[in-house]
Amino acid sequence: MLKFMAFPTKESEDSSLIWIFRKPLLAAALLFTTLCCWSFSAPLNNGFDPTFHLASIWCGWGESPGKCENYGARDYGYGGNIPDQLRGLTTSEMRDQQIVDPHTRSLFYPIMRVFAGENATQSVLLMRLIQSLIASMIFGSLIYFSSRKMKTAVLSAWTFTMIPIIISTLPQTTPRSWAYLSGMSSWAYLMLALDRHEQKQNSKILWILYGFSLFLAFASRWDATLFVAFSSALILAIHFLKKEKIVVHKFVWFAAGGTVLLLIARMIFPRLASYTTFNMGSTFTSGKTIFQLIHIPENIADGLGLGVRLVDLGPNLIGIIGVMLFTYVLSRSFTNSNHFQKFAVIAISLFMLLAMFQITLNWTEQIGPSGVYVVQLLTVMLGLAIALSNHDQDFLLKTSHQAMFISLLGITHALALFSRMEWAVRPNNELNDTYFNLSLNGGWWWNSPIGPNIVFLIGALAFPAWLIVSWSAVAKTPHEISS
Repeated sequence: MLKFMAFPTKESEDSSLIWIFRKPLLAAALLFTTLCCWSFSAPLNNGFDPTFHLASIWCGWGESPGKCENYGARDYGYGGNIPDQLRGLTTSEMRDQQIVDPHTRSLFYPIMRVFAGENATQSVLLMRLIQSLIASMIFGSLIYFSSRKMKTAVLSAWTFTMIPIIISTLPQTTPRSWAYLSGMSSWAYLMLALDRHEQKQNSKILWILYGFSLFLAFASRWDATLFVAFSSALILAIHFLKKEKIVVHKFVWFAAGGTVLLLIARMIFPRLASYTTFNMGSTFTSGKTIFQLIHIPENIADGLGLGVRLVDLGPNLIGIIGVMLFTYVLSRSFTNSNHFQKFAVIAISLFMLLAMFQITLNWTEQIGPSGVYVVQLLTVMLGLAIALSNHDQDFLLKTSHQAMFISLLGITHALALFSRMEWAVRPNNELNDTYFNLSLNGGWWWNSPIGPNIVFLIGALAFPAWLIVSWSAVAKTPHEISS
C-alpha cells in the first residue's frame, strides 16, 4: 500500500498543529472530568484518605488555631486536636487524632496544608480536584510528547491498570496518590528524554517533567521512591546495553556501584533501612509467612480488582476482566519478543514479588497484604513490554479490539464508581454492593444541587470517552493518505 503526504500549505500546517494539540488536551480534559467524579463520589474520610491522613495535612505546619491544636507527642506517638468535620461529623468541636510522626513524615502533608481552609469539606474537595488536575496534566503531556509507539505503550499501561485501585486513588488526599502517579509516569518521561537526547533533539522539558515525577515519589512514600529508583535504573541499563554504550562486565560494575550507594543510603536514612531489611532466619519459622508467600500472586492481582475484595470498589467481575485484559495485552506484546523485553518484564516481576514478600514479613493480619502497594509496577511492566517491542502492536489499533476493551473497561469502571458511590450513599445498608437499586438518590454526603445520579452518569460516560479520544491520538495523521 502506497502512502504519500499531502502538500503542506500554511493552512494545512496550522490545522495539523491544532489537530496534534487538541487530541492530548481533550484526552486530559476527559480524564480530569472522570477523576472529578471520583473526587465527589464519597465523603471526606473514605477509601485511602481516612482521618489519619487528613489530620496529618491539617497539622502539616504544626500548631494552628482552629485547625491543629494541642499539637505534639502522645503516648501512642504524635497527635493533635482537629475539627470534627474531618471525621465526617457536623459538630464544631476539636478532638484528638493521631497523626504521622513529624520527624519522618513526607513533604506531601505540609504541601497539601496550603489548601486547608476554614471549611473542611471545601478544602478536601479542592485538594482532590488539584490531585485530579495534576494527574490529567501529566497524562496529557505524556501523550503530547510521545511518538506513536510510545503513545501506544503509555496508553496501554494506563488503560489496562487503572481500574479499580489507581483511578480511585489518584484524586485522594493521601501520599499514595503521588506515589502511583510517579511510578506511572517517570518510566515514560525517562525513555522519551533518552530517546530525544539520542536523536540530538531538545529534551530539556522532558528532563524537567522526569524530575517532577521523581519529586512526587520523594515527597510521598519511601516505597514509591524505591520503585522509581528501580525502574529508572532498569531503563538506563537497557538503554546503555541496547545502544552498546556499555558492555556486560561494565554493567556488572554499574550494578555493584548501585548496590554500594544503596547500602550507604540505608545508613543515612533509617526509614529506608526498615524497608530493605530482610531476616532469612526468622522468615520461614512461621506458617503464616509461608501461607502469605503462597498467596502473593493473587494479592498482586488485587491491584487489578481480583483477590482481596474491597467492598467499596465493586465485585470480583472487575478483577476477572482486568486480569484477563492485562494478561492478553502483555502476552500479545511478546510476539517475536526480544531479550530486552524479557529482561524488563522478568526483572519487574521478581522485584514485585520481593517487594510483596518484604511487606509480608511485617504483616500482622492473616489475609496477605493487598496489591495496592505495587500496582504501579504493573503499569511500568506493561508499558516497558510494549515500548521495548520490535513491533508497533497494531492489534491494539484495530477498531474491533478497541471496541472490545473500551466496552469492557467502561463497564468495569461504571461498576467500580457505582460501588464507591453506593457505599457513600447507603453505608449502613446490609444489601450494599449488590446493585439492588440503580438509583443513588435518597442520600448524599455533600450539600449540593447536583445529585449522585448526575455525578455517576457523567463519570460513567467520561471514562470511555477518555479512552476513545486517547486511543484515536495513536491513529495516523490526517495528511497520511492511503491509496
